[in-house]
Amino acid sequence: MTRPASSSDSSGGRWVDAGPAEGGAGPLWWRDGAPCAALPRGWLTGEAVYETLLAQLGGPLPALWRLHLRRFERSARLCQLPWPGDAHVTDAAQRALVDPSARRGLGGAGVTVRLRLNLVAAGALSLTVGPARAEVWVGISAAGPAQTAPLRLALGPRIRNVEDPLTGAKRVAIASDLLARRDAVARGFDDVLLRDVVGRLSEASTSCLVLRRPSGALVTPAADTGALPSTTLALLREHVAVADAHLTYDELGPGWAGLVLNAVVGARPVACVDAVPLSPPPPAVVELARDLVRAQGRAP
Repeated sequence: MTRPASSSDSSGGRWVDAGPAEGGAGPLWWRDGAPCAALPRGWLTGEAVYETLLAQLGGPLPALWRLHLRRFERSARLCQLPWPGDAHVTDAAQRALVDPSARRGLGGAGVTVRLRLNLVAAGALSLTVGPARAEVWVGISAAGPAQTAPLRLALGPRIRNVEDPLTGAKRVAIASDLLARRDAVARGFDDVLLRDVVGRLSEASTSCLVLRRPSGALVTPAADTGALPSTTLALLREHVAVADAHLTYDELGPGWAGLVLNAVVGARPVACVDAVPLSPPPPAVVELARDLVRAQGRAP
């Protein structure tokens, strides 16, 4: 494979596996009035998916790399993006982690960073023909400290729809989620709890939700609410039982507890969902989830 072209910006390194230049007649682009190179079609149409995880600069990919790789491939298939192959994606990620330019402003070898993979449709823009190939973009940025403080979730809009063909894909077109989260923050909350079109609880803007019923049983919104498959939840289920369920806001009340899981940010208790306060989740489950998050970024 040809070594990906590299450049850097304020967020750290950016590696682009751009492939051959596109020929034929295509649109010309100007950026703030100056001519510029065209972006791959996927950035314009939303035909792009991503995966984010923790990794270590200068080292091998994390021990649980293949768990994220499989979800990345699944997202690509749902978006009808040609999968470039496990070896190609793995090589692009490894090159980024060992590239000397990644250490500018991020620290030396062994520092934990946020690794973001994007698979973006390339080729001529078409409304009827899928992309013939896709580009792998790899970004590295500071991981930031783990977030542990309890989270206040606002009850959000009904924008998850299982009929959407991209349900279950980690797609880059998340403007609706971001707008819902910004509205929640403006109302004094930390994040938003999104619902599906019939009003069932689904997920936070970038995290999955786990609730403990008053009976002590752990549950999570079922996949048909539009919730994304979570790598951390999959690992948690290897140790404790977490059942799929259909849940509504009106069910929440005394005796309920909750936490949210994210493979980069960590595991955080949920203090409340809108006007309903929740009890602290079981400490053993929270610590186990945090250990699993840290494990996803460790080298083998």
